[in-house]
Amino acid sequence: MKKHAILRRLHHWYREREFWGFKNKPVEQIFSDIYKNNTWGGPSGEFYSGDGTYSPNIHLYINKVVEIINANNIKSVLDIGCGDFAVMSQVVDKVDVNYTGGDVVKDLIDRNRQWFEGPKTKFIQLNAIEDELPKADLVMIRQVLQHLSNGQILKILPKLSKFRYVLITEHVVVGDDAVPNYDKIPGPHIRSRSSSGVYIDLPPFNMKNAKVVLETREDETFKGKIYPAVLRTHLIENK
Repeated sequence: MKKHAILRRLHHWYREREFWGFKNKPVEQIFSDIYKNNTWGGPSGEFYSGDGTYSPNIHLYINKVVEIINANNIKSVLDIGCGDFAVMSQVVDKVDVNYTGGDVVKDLIDRNRQWFEGPKTKFIQLNAIEDELPKADLVMIRQVLQHLSNGQILKILPKLSKFRYVLITEHVVVGDDAVPNYDKIPGPHIRSRSSSGVYIDLPPFNMKNAKVVLETREDETFKGKIYPAVLRTHLIENK
């Protein structure tokens, strides 16, 4: 291994050290604590899924999802890691689908049920790593995998083959310094702090037929340094 690569891995290890306390915690506890402590921001005591939910480019994503649903006659959607429902609430208002939002955080699901559940919109507590996934025409995973370890991601991806359509969005660093798919401890942080990201079409994930349908520039700032990055959305059509 070249010296530069060794230094990069040491740098990544060093930045992961503050999250070692998450290593042996169940994902339900990790993400429940994130929402409870407003680790991703938002008013104290309110559920907030992070600033990415309110990106100035979010309308482009919403329009693309609506386009995909209408163009492919999609009638049912499973949203893994639905979070505070701020994004998909704007999609379901524009299309005629049966929507199921799943998240591992029970209190968040209870809140979504109380505020948003209706005849064609429901919410379930779902651990996508361990649980069987409900049926749907389209499964969506937006900025969720980036918070998980590679091993956890590898447990989710094979389950997606039963869906006709799969839509995955990830925040990835771009440029010559980018190193795909560094492993990480599950938690609130993402791989961009180590000039990485979840590139689903590259090892160890190697998702086939993953077509980029939307990419928007979303640079990442960490400790005063700007990392060139994009929000990249892949569509996979399973035969």
